[in-house]
Amino acid sequence: MPKSIQALCYWPLGSEEGSAHTLLALQKYGFLTLSSLLLIKDKKDFNIAINISQASPTDILTINKKDYNLSKRESNILDYLIKGSSTKEIANDLFLSPYTVQDHLKSIFLKTGVSTRRELVFKLFTCYTIS
Repeated sequence: MPKSIQALCYWPLGSEEGSAHTLLALQKYGFLTLSSLLLIKDKKDFNIAINISQASPTDILTINKKDYNLSKRESNILDYLIKGSSTKEIANDLFLSPYTVQDHLKSIFLKTGVSTRRELVFKLFTCYTIS
């Protein structure tokens, strides 16, 4: 059994909620969502259910927000950006100035290592890199 699956099996044993979720990037094949759930635990034995499925765009975005340590405001702005909203639309909806939105976008670009909105969306939703 691959080490990533083994780790996922033991993770729920140490967590209070008894579950674990992670995203696995497969080169050239997209992303998988791996989930484990502790079903039965007694002193000597335990049962864990494992689910492996195609990752949804929401799963991918949620994990990437955490991985890049985006603030709550940056995450909100990113949600609008993914929908194709302009800086002005984001500013109006979030009651910010367009300059503040631009500052948050610069911070997002810096954290993710990109320089444009298109690059950002591409990087967040694919496991491919451009060389």
